Amino acid sequence: MAVAKGDETRIRPRDPLDFRSVEMSWFDGANWRMHPQWRYCLLNDSDSMMTPEEAFKVYAKQMRSTGKLPKLCEPRKSLVERFLFDMKVTNGLTNMWDVSWKTNKRFVNGTNRNPYSFEDVFKRNSKKYRNAI
Repeated sequence: MAVAKGDETRIRPRDPLDFRSVEMSWFDGANWRMHPQWRYCLLNDSDSMMTPEEAFKVYAKQMRSTGKLPKLCEPRKSLVERFLFDMKVTNGLTNMWDVSWKTNKRFVNGTNRNPYSFEDVFKRNSKKYRNAI
């Protein structure tokens, strides 16, 4: 779920999050990502070879089985709860999205420019206009 920058409207859960209600199916497939610069849970040495998404799935399993937030997630409890709420409410929507993760990831990481930027469209079309004159 996206909220425009500067928009103060927030969707809030009615009830506190029950960690036993975390569904592992929310994390199926590759159609979800965590913000690459945010740390939802601290990592221990055994997590260092995992992606943030893989590590979070391990913590989500612990949440579901114990009904509690793991110790390494406690410092960022509100962020973890918001992320889980977002996963819950958007889970049923992913089938409606046309997703191209490899392309989107390149844009996020800055390795590829948006092909529809003004500059790129202008460059492509300027040859057409020059030849037409």
